[in-house]
Amino acid sequence: HSSSIQDLAVYDWRYPVGGYCDNVQGAGGILIDADNKGIESTTISNVLVYWFMGGTGLTMRAQNSGGMAYSNIQNLRIRHGLEGIRLSADATSFVNSNSFVGGAISGGITDVALIAEGPGACNDNK
Repeated sequence: HSSSIQDLAVYDWRYPVGGYCDNVQGAGGILIDADNKGIESTTISNVLVYWFMGGTGLTMRAQNSGGMAYSNIQNLRIRHGLEGIRLSADATSFVNSNSFVGGAISGGITDVALIAEGPGACNDNK
């Protein structure tokens, strides 16, 4: 399985100001979920993820014997959020050998810019 996102802006913006959405926060921007399957060669190119103050800009998650490898992420910009990028693998899964080139995490990142968590393998991501 594979996926691709190109030339896109993903916003969690409150419209209209003063309305109902002022009190609503998105859980996150982009989720790639290898749930009991392998995902490889995902491409993310020229993407802006903006204002996910209640969640993570990009989550790459493997669970239930799933795996994610060989993704190519170029020019990903994450601005203002709770977390920038989260790589996560449960004990039966892996998130390995994914490449990040020419991106930025900036603005008001409240918690952490980049986190890789196990107990599964989260290595050789660069």
